[in-house]
Amino acid sequence: MRTIRDLKLTPVWVNPLHQVSSAVHLLKGHQVPAVPVLDGDHLVGIITYEQLVGAAESLRVRDVMIPVPAEIPATMPIRRVAELFTQKSFEWAPVVDEHHHLLGVVTSTMLLRELARSWDPLTNLSWSDALREWGVEQLTEGQEITIVFVDLDDFGEYNKKYGHIVGDRILRYIADFLKQNIEPGTDLLVRYGGDEFAIGSIRSRASVDALVTTLNDRMLKIPIDDLPEPVTWSIGVFGGRRGRERENVHVAATLDSLINLASRDCLAKKLERKKTSVPEPTPESPTHSDPEPTSVGSEGSMPLPSLLMVSAGEFPSNAPSTVGLRHEGAIFTGVDVPGSRPVAESVARATARALERAVKGVVIQIAEVALIQGPESERLVSVAGTVADAQGERTMAALGPVGEDLFRSIAETTIEAFAGLAGVAVA
Repeated sequence: MRTIRDLKLTPVWVNPLHQVSSAVHLLKGHQVPAVPVLDGDHLVGIITYEQLVGAAESLRVRDVMIPVPAEIPATMPIRRVAELFTQKSFEWAPVVDEHHHLLGVVTSTMLLRELARSWDPLTNLSWSDALREWGVEQLTEGQEITIVFVDLDDFGEYNKKYGHIVGDRILRYIADFLKQNIEPGTDLLVRYGGDEFAIGSIRSRASVDALVTTLNDRMLKIPIDDLPEPVTWSIGVFGGRRGRERENVHVAATLDSLINLASRDCLAKKLERKKTSVPEPTPESPTHSDPEPTSVGSEGSMPLPSLLMVSAGEFPSNAPSTVGLRHEGAIFTGVDVPGSRPVAESVARATARALERAVKGVVIQIAEVALIQGPESERLVSVAGTVADAQGERTMAALGPVGEDLFRSIAETTIEAFAGLAGVAVA
């Protein structure tokens, strides 16, 4: 779980004996709403523009500073700090470490920006980056984890038929239903994608299987009032069966593998349900079959999503890489926390996550991202990986030019690799 320490804080401060003119210079130069006042290592006050209005520049900071409204521990989760800011109507507050050393000032704007990236206001759940951070932390501590992947069946068609207002109501209901059936001490629930949810759990595998059985049973018995048609889901599960500790394991790669395998298990169960739901032809009925659903690479496929935005931090960084795509009028995002991996690879993985959400029924794994020198000294980016769907697993690869924005070039090349495999045009 991300804490205030994970934000980029600048330790700007003034001494009580500094002149007001120095404080004004710091406030303007760093464009911050408040500057803490330190006497040695001790936080003794804070100074804002309100205290400086009309104050003589020759005055000392100690003459105009005000008491500190609150100190925010660096270990406090970002969501909890946002709640505190709302309750206390804070606009800013100083952040201190376990030794009460100043780390900087956090503002309401910083919190809003962070929550917009990692929190879904519709369902009041975190996005997938929270699951990745939680999973890496659990694996690093030696915990065995299991991933439960929940995907609503044919929800895109449901949305088209009844509209997004009904669809949003269903998503809120499903989020609340799942939240009521998990244990916060052992489970973490996130909204993974448009109509996908995921649960990470440190329970035993037997306990997780029992949870899935309970979820399926209760969902069947608790209809959502006033819906024109029932909503069903498919659940995939993977993990929780390791007998001994793995050696020299890359925890981020292990976590991604668990998520992908749970997603594949979910897809397999969805396809199996569709097979069993098709009635066998009888002698009295026509023997024709319905057309196969349009899949990746099939004739008549819709254009692939178009790239809207790419956001990534500089290496090394724990700032998540975020990629936004537009597809059939809707926006899909993918998030990946780089950890110890290169940011270039993280951007490709975030693009893959966004593609998985926009193009149903695919699981994309990025194997390699490389920057190479072209024959005419131009810079090129190479992206390679695999795509798994109902037709099996295939290799994808593409080579693209590096433009002014390296990360955007990586995202575009990842989409091109998928487009080449799918045999369709990029929108």
